[in-house]
Amino acid sequence: DDTFCELEIVSDKTTIQVIARDEANTVGEDILSFILFENTAPEAPLIEISSETPSTIDDVTASATANDPDGDNLEYEYSWALQDAPDTIISTTNVLSSDETTKGQDWQVTATPFDGIDYGPSSSISFTIKNAPPVIDEVLITPEIGVYNNSTLTCSATATDPDQVEDLSYISLEWFENGVSLGQEAELELDPTSIEPFNTVICQATAVDID
Repeated sequence: DDTFCELEIVSDKTTIQVIARDEANTVGEDILSFILFENTAPEAPLIEISSETPSTIDDVTASATANDPDGDNLEYEYSWALQDAPDTIISTTNVLSSDETTKGQDWQVTATPFDGIDYGPSSSISFTIKNAPPVIDEVLITPEIGVYNNSTLTCSATATDPDQVEDLSYISLEWFENGVSLGQEAELELDPTSIEPFNTVICQATAVDID
Protein backbone atom coordinates (compact mmCIF):
# COMPACT_ATOMS: atom_id res chain seq x y z
CA ASP A 1 0.00 0.00 0.00
CA ASP A 2 0.96 3.71 0.13
CA THR A 3 1.68 3.70 3.87
CA PHE A 4 4.78 5.73 4.70
CA CYS A 5 7.59 3.59 6.11
CA GLU A 6 10.89 4.72 7.58
CA LEU A 7 13.86 2.32 7.53
CA GLU A 8 16.74 2.33 9.94
CA ILE A 9 19.76 0.06 9.40
CA VAL A 10 22.15 -0.69 12.23
CA SER A 11 25.21 -2.86 11.66
CA ASP A 12 28.37 -4.02 13.33
CA LYS A 13 31.07 -6.49 12.25
CA THR A 14 28.85 -9.56 12.48
CA THR A 15 25.17 -8.45 12.22
CA ILE A 16 22.87 -6.18 10.24
CA GLN A 17 19.63 -5.01 11.93
CA VAL A 18 16.85 -3.54 9.77
CA ILE A 19 14.17 -1.55 11.62
CA ALA A 20 10.98 -0.46 9.80
CA ARG A 21 8.73 2.19 11.38
CA ASP A 22 5.42 3.45 9.97
CA GLU A 23 3.52 6.70 10.64
CA ALA A 24 1.93 5.18 13.74
CA ASN A 25 5.40 4.41 15.03
CA THR A 26 4.77 0.72 14.74
CA VAL A 27 8.10 -1.05 14.57
CA GLY A 28 9.10 -4.17 12.69
CA GLU A 29 12.64 -5.45 12.62
CA ASP A 30 14.83 -8.26 11.40
CA ILE A 31 18.41 -9.20 12.16
CA LEU A 32 20.81 -10.88 9.77
CA SER A 33 23.85 -12.48 11.33
CA PHE A 34 26.95 -13.36 9.36
CA ILE A 35 30.60 -14.30 9.81
CA LEU A 36 33.06 -11.69 8.66
CA PHE A 37 36.05 -13.32 6.98
CA GLU A 38 39.32 -11.43 7.05
CA ASN A 39 42.01 -13.01 4.87
CA THR A 40 45.51 -13.44 6.25
CA ALA A 41 48.36 -13.42 3.73
CA PRO A 42 50.67 -16.46 3.56
CA GLU A 43 54.04 -16.40 5.25
CA ALA A 44 57.40 -16.14 3.48
CA PRO A 45 58.24 -19.42 1.71
CA LEU A 46 61.15 -21.79 2.11
CA ILE A 47 62.89 -22.44 -1.24
CA GLU A 48 64.83 -25.55 -2.23
CA ILE A 49 66.62 -26.13 -5.52
CA SER A 50 67.23 -29.44 -7.28
CA SER A 51 71.01 -29.19 -6.80
CA GLU A 52 73.09 -27.03 -4.50
CA THR A 53 75.99 -27.23 -6.97
CA PRO A 54 74.44 -27.17 -10.46
CA SER A 55 76.74 -27.17 -13.47
CA THR A 56 76.30 -25.80 -16.98
CA ILE A 57 74.58 -29.02 -18.11
CA ASP A 58 71.98 -29.03 -15.31
CA ASP A 59 68.49 -27.53 -15.41
CA VAL A 60 67.77 -26.03 -11.98
CA THR A 61 64.32 -26.61 -10.48
CA ALA A 62 63.03 -24.54 -7.56
CA SER A 63 60.39 -25.74 -5.10
CA ALA A 64 58.78 -23.33 -2.64
CA THR A 65 56.67 -24.19 0.39
CA ALA A 66 54.93 -21.71 2.69
CA ASN A 67 52.45 -21.73 5.55
CA ASP A 68 49.08 -20.06 5.17
CA PRO A 69 47.39 -19.11 8.48
CA ASP A 70 43.96 -19.65 6.90
CA GLY A 71 44.87 -23.04 5.47
CA ASP A 72 44.41 -21.85 1.89
CA ASN A 73 45.95 -23.69 -1.04
CA LEU A 74 48.88 -21.66 -2.30
CA GLU A 75 50.33 -20.88 -5.68
CA TYR A 76 53.86 -19.58 -6.16
CA GLU A 77 55.31 -17.08 -8.59
CA TYR A 78 58.98 -17.55 -9.47
CA SER A 79 61.60 -15.30 -11.02
CA TRP A 80 65.23 -16.02 -11.92
CA ALA A 81 67.86 -13.35 -12.35
CA LEU A 82 71.63 -12.96 -12.38
CA GLN A 83 72.84 -11.37 -9.18
CA ASP A 84 74.68 -8.64 -11.08
CA ALA A 85 71.48 -7.82 -13.00
CA PRO A 86 68.65 -8.40 -10.50
CA ASP A 87 66.11 -6.39 -12.51
CA THR A 88 66.54 -8.53 -15.62
CA ILE A 89 64.22 -11.51 -15.18
CA ILE A 90 65.35 -14.48 -17.26
CA SER A 91 62.57 -16.95 -16.42
CA THR A 92 59.24 -16.89 -14.56
CA THR A 93 58.67 -20.65 -14.26
CA ASN A 94 60.05 -22.86 -11.50
CA VAL A 95 62.76 -24.19 -13.86
CA LEU A 96 65.91 -22.44 -15.08
CA SER A 97 67.15 -24.09 -18.29
CA SER A 98 70.84 -24.97 -18.59
CA ASP A 99 70.72 -23.13 -21.93
CA GLU A 100 70.62 -19.88 -19.92
CA THR A 101 73.62 -20.57 -17.70
CA THR A 102 77.40 -20.29 -17.94
CA LYS A 103 80.09 -21.53 -15.58
CA GLY A 104 80.85 -19.06 -12.79
CA GLN A 105 77.56 -17.16 -12.93
CA ASP A 106 75.82 -16.24 -9.68
CA TRP A 107 72.04 -16.66 -9.87
CA GLN A 108 69.13 -15.83 -7.59
CA VAL A 109 65.66 -17.35 -7.62
CA THR A 110 62.78 -15.59 -5.88
CA ALA A 111 59.44 -17.16 -4.95
CA THR A 112 56.29 -15.31 -3.86
CA PRO A 113 53.25 -17.14 -2.38
CA PHE A 114 49.66 -16.28 -3.36
CA ASP A 115 46.53 -17.56 -1.62
CA GLY A 116 44.04 -16.36 -4.23
CA ILE A 117 43.48 -13.05 -2.48
CA ASP A 118 46.74 -11.75 -1.09
CA TYR A 119 50.43 -12.17 -1.87
CA GLY A 120 52.77 -13.04 0.96
CA PRO A 121 56.35 -11.85 1.40
CA SER A 122 58.93 -13.19 -1.06
CA SER A 123 61.99 -15.28 -0.32
CA SER A 124 65.16 -15.71 -2.38
CA ILE A 125 68.02 -18.18 -2.59
CA SER A 126 71.33 -17.77 -4.42
CA PHE A 127 73.65 -20.28 -6.08
CA THR A 128 76.67 -20.43 -8.41
CA ILE A 129 76.93 -22.39 -11.67
CA LYS A 130 79.80 -24.87 -11.34
CA ASN A 131 82.14 -26.45 -13.86
CA ALA A 132 80.81 -29.36 -15.92
CA PRO A 133 83.26 -32.15 -16.80
CA PRO A 134 84.23 -32.58 -20.45
CA VAL A 135 82.66 -35.43 -22.38
CA ILE A 136 84.42 -37.99 -24.57
CA ASP A 137 82.69 -38.02 -27.97
CA GLU A 138 84.61 -40.77 -29.75
CA VAL A 139 87.52 -43.17 -29.26
CA LEU A 140 89.04 -44.70 -32.40
CA ILE A 141 91.65 -47.44 -32.75
CA THR A 142 93.37 -47.91 -36.11
CA PRO A 143 93.73 -50.07 -38.02
CA GLU A 144 90.27 -51.49 -37.46
CA ILE A 145 90.85 -54.70 -39.42
CA GLY A 146 93.82 -56.94 -40.13
CA VAL A 147 95.19 -56.61 -36.59
CA TYR A 148 97.62 -59.25 -35.27
CA ASN A 149 99.37 -59.67 -31.93
CA ASN A 150 102.45 -57.99 -33.38
CA SER A 151 100.65 -55.03 -35.01
CA THR A 152 101.12 -51.37 -34.17
CA LEU A 153 97.91 -49.66 -33.03
CA THR A 154 97.06 -45.98 -32.85
CA CYS A 155 94.43 -44.54 -30.53
CA SER A 156 92.74 -41.18 -31.02
CA ALA A 157 89.86 -39.50 -29.22
CA THR A 158 87.74 -36.37 -29.39
CA ALA A 159 85.95 -34.55 -26.57
CA THR A 160 83.73 -31.55 -25.99
CA ASP A 161 83.54 -29.24 -23.01
CA PRO A 162 80.01 -28.13 -21.98
CA ASP A 163 81.59 -24.98 -20.53
CA GLN A 164 82.69 -24.02 -24.08
CA VAL A 165 86.38 -23.81 -23.22
CA GLU A 166 87.67 -26.65 -25.40
CA ASP A 167 91.12 -25.11 -25.64
CA LEU A 168 91.51 -25.59 -21.87
CA SER A 169 90.88 -29.37 -22.03
CA TYR A 170 93.23 -32.22 -22.82
CA ILE A 171 92.75 -35.94 -23.40
CA SER A 172 94.88 -38.65 -21.81
CA LEU A 173 95.11 -42.14 -23.30
CA GLU A 174 95.96 -45.48 -21.73
CA TRP A 175 96.08 -49.00 -23.19
CA PHE A 176 94.92 -52.09 -21.31
CA GLU A 177 94.93 -55.83 -21.90
CA ASN A 178 93.16 -58.03 -19.34
CA GLY A 179 93.19 -55.13 -16.90
CA VAL A 180 96.97 -54.62 -17.19
CA SER A 181 98.26 -51.24 -18.38
CA LEU A 182 100.33 -51.43 -21.59
CA GLY A 183 101.23 -47.76 -21.88
CA GLN A 184 99.94 -44.21 -22.14
CA GLU A 185 101.11 -43.20 -25.60
CA ALA A 186 98.81 -42.81 -28.58
CA GLU A 187 100.74 -45.50 -30.44
CA LEU A 188 101.10 -49.04 -29.10
CA GLU A 189 103.31 -51.76 -30.59
CA LEU A 190 101.89 -55.12 -29.58
CA ASP A 191 104.33 -57.66 -28.12
CA PRO A 192 103.54 -61.15 -29.40
CA THR A 193 105.41 -62.70 -26.48
CA SER A 194 102.89 -61.30 -23.98
CA ILE A 195 99.68 -60.85 -25.98
CA GLU A 196 97.97 -63.94 -27.27
CA PRO A 197 95.92 -64.00 -30.47
CA PHE A 198 92.23 -63.19 -29.94
CA ASN A 199 92.95 -61.27 -26.71
CA THR A 200 91.21 -57.91 -26.39
CA VAL A 201 93.19 -54.66 -26.17
CA ILE A 202 91.38 -51.55 -24.93
CA CYS A 203 92.22 -47.88 -25.34
CA GLN A 204 90.79 -45.75 -22.51
CA ALA A 205 90.46 -42.00 -23.08
CA THR A 206 89.97 -39.47 -20.29
CA ALA A 207 89.17 -35.80 -20.91
CA VAL A 208 90.32 -33.25 -18.34
CA ASP A 209 89.79 -29.50 -18.04
CA ILE A 210 91.53 -26.98 -15.81
CA ASP A 211 88.78 -27.20 -13.17
